[in-house]
Amino acid sequence: EGIPFTKPPGLVNAIAQKNYFKACVTETVAGYAIGRVTKPEDRCEIDNVIVRANKAGGSLVALLTEFVVSDLFVKEIGD
Repeated sequence: EGIPFTKPPGLVNAIAQKNYFKACVTETVAGYAIGRVTKPEDRCEIDNVIVRANKAGGSLVALLTEFVVSDLFVKEIGD
């Protein structure tokens, strides 16, 4: 499962490609954005955000964009 790398920027790219890293970033952003700790029932929407972000290129910008239009963010902020 390893991704080879040679220098620090390569390590950053290798880590950023992993979905568990994206899940951690998304959960952390979600917690700050919605003002609470994410719950187990939020997992499905977090996974959906990651899938949509990967389809949009997988960048941090894509991840944040998909999060702010997600039901988790829109419904929590709207309530």
